[in-house]
Amino acid sequence: MEREAERLGLRWYYHEYQAEMDRGTVNMAAVKSGNEIKFGFPYANSQRGTLMLRIHPKYGKDVILSLEHGQFLTGVDGGEVTVRFDSGKEQVFRVNGMADYKTNAIFIRDYERFLNAMRTAKRVQIEAFFYQEATRVFEFNVTGLKC
Repeated sequence: MEREAERLGLRWYYHEYQAEMDRGTVNMAAVKSGNEIKFGFPYANSQRGTLMLRIHPKYGKDVILSLEHGQFLTGVDGGEVTVRFDSGKEQVFRVNGMADYKTNAIFIRDYERFLNAMRTAKRVQIEAFFYQEATRVFEFNVTGLKC
C-alpha cells in the first residue's frame, strides 16, 4: 500500500495562509484516502475522502473529514463516526456539521484524542453515515505526519 499511496500522491500535504483580518496564520495538513467510494445518483463518480487537521487562530484546532460530492448525515445535534487506528479497538467520535450548512464535510470533535491516537498509527479508518447511502469507510495512510 505504501508504494501505491505514493504513486497516487496520497501523502500529507501542508498549507499555510494568513487568516482573514490579519488574525494570524492558519496551518493545515491533509491527506487523501487510499480507497475510493462510489455513491448512487446524483453523486455517481468515484471519489476519495480528505482528512484534514487545521489550526486556526480564531476557530482553534479541528479535525475535518470531507469529500467532493455527497452528503454526510448528521442530525441537528451532530452525530458520530467510528474510527479505528491501525488494528486497535473501534472508537466513537462525536461530529458536527459545517456552520454554513454545507453537507460535504464534518468536524470530528476531540482534536487532541484523535491526534494522539493518529500519531502512533500508520492507518486510520473512518466510518461515516451518508444521506441515502448508509455507512461507508474511508482508509487513510497517516504515516509521515509532521505536526
